[in-house]
Amino acid sequence: MSVGKAAGAKALQALAVCIVSAPCLVLWGGLVYWHDESTDPTPGLTYRSGDRPREHNRPICVQQGVPHCPPRQMMWTVPGGGSVTTQFALDDAEDTRVTGSFEVRGGCSPVVDWTITAQGRTIAGARTRVRLVDEQFLGEARLLPGDRAVTLTARRADRGSCEAVLVWNAAGTTTD
Repeated sequence: MSVGKAAGAKALQALAVCIVSAPCLVLWGGLVYWHDESTDPTPGLTYRSGDRPREHNRPICVQQGVPHCPPRQMMWTVPGGGSVTTQFALDDAEDTRVTGSFEVRGGCSPVVDWTITAQGRTIAGARTRVRLVDEQFLGEARLLPGDRAVTLTARRADRGSCEAVLVWNAAGTTTD
């Protein structure tokens, strides 16, 4: 029997033993739902064009026995003197707000100016610097009926030559 088949057989065996216990079924159902809900790194946003971000998402992770994952993240490398632009399609026309926060990482204290626009309107933006705790939260990044896409534009605002990494934590959209 191959390693994959053996692992699958053990998982089925564990599920069969688990079926007799109602709390175990709730746990299994919760993990399946949690895994399913957490696998899209950018709920509500689909990459359309421009600079493609690196996406980070850990579908299931446990810290000290408790389910806990870092936020979904999208990351762009912004070179000294450079910029990036990415357009995302909105998955749900009913969504009313873009969510998340931004941070900048880098070795030469980079500063990045970023904006998010929808149909030419700026709905969010800030100057973000490397600091111990300097996340810029989107707050009221409101979408209007008819908005079908958003565009993120980020530009280096410092004179450093190192690469900066712009990180969009918990990127997505929501309906209030």
